[in-house]
Amino acid sequence: MPKLEIKNISKIILIFAKRTEIMNVFDFKCYFEDTMKAGHYENDKKSVEIMIRSSADVVKDLVDCGARFAREADGSLAYTREGAHSSNRIIFHEDITGKEITSHLLEKVRTLPNVTIMEYKVCIVLCHLFSNLFCKQVSW
Repeated sequence: MPKLEIKNISKIILIFAKRTEIMNVFDFKCYFEDTMKAGHYENDKKSVEIMIRSSADVVKDLVDCGARFAREADGSLAYTREGAHSSNRIIFHEDITGKEITSHLLEKVRTLPNVTIMEYKVCIVLCHLFSNLFCKQVSW
């Protein structure tokens, strides 16, 4: 298993960063189709719907944590098109979006008194199915 260093975490959530697009309500069907196409139609449809519907809130939370995304002259978020997307709906920060997001999230996490950051550790999580999914940390 590769070692995870905090300084390299941007590589891990880069895909998440690329998925924090803000949805135009009238664009849902197109956004959904683009996402399914990008995933070769193997994505869980409910998960894609949740991602699309929550993307505006995720972006707001990231901006509130200090992430600086590209802006238009009027101050609104700038968008670009990439991958299987058929229109400009990807927010970005220069060419280092993942690093921009993770650096600000990490800064926020470091202020939390109930969080200990442990580099070079492996966390094993077991999930048990009951009436709903329950996850419990079992060892470090």
